[in-house]
Amino acid sequence: MHRVVTKYKNQQGQLVVEYGPWHSRRADAEAWADTLRAHRYQVEIESLHNFDPAASDLAQALSSMA
Repeated sequence: MHRVVTKYKNQQGQLVVEYGPWHSRRADAEAWADTLRAHRYQVEIESLHNFDPAASDLAQALSSMA
């Protein structure tokens, strides 16, 4: 599972960190990250390792939201 983490400063100069939705494919997260980078956002991709989506209630809930 992979998600895009976006960081930027708001109008008051405070750092804002936004966590995107989880994607099962890294390529999907990379595509979103590339789009945000094109708009000059600072982004990184966060990944969960050794994650079994079939065994996770969280993964099922997230997939139903997508």
